[in-house]
Amino acid sequence: MENQELVLVYTANSYSDYLLAVSLLEEENIPFLVKNEGVQSLFGLGVVGTGFNPVTGPIELHVQGEDAERAVEILSSHED
Repeated sequence: MENQELVLVYTANSYSDYLLAVSLLEEENIPFLVKNEGVQSLFGLGVVGTGFNPVTGPIELHVQGEDAERAVEILSSHED
């Protein structure tokens, strides 16, 4: 990714939600950055009861500003 503003477009409620969101963005060739994915089991009780680690926070997906609107549309069209 170039040095552009990154925009938070998705906060996962569970690991399976995160995987679905990643597949949707990849399918549309939208580059993204993942925050908190690799640290979910490092602190405290991991993801017990919450779907994410309460110390590190949920997994977040960020995209470049120019892709944000399209990414939000794609992700929101697949929410339950």
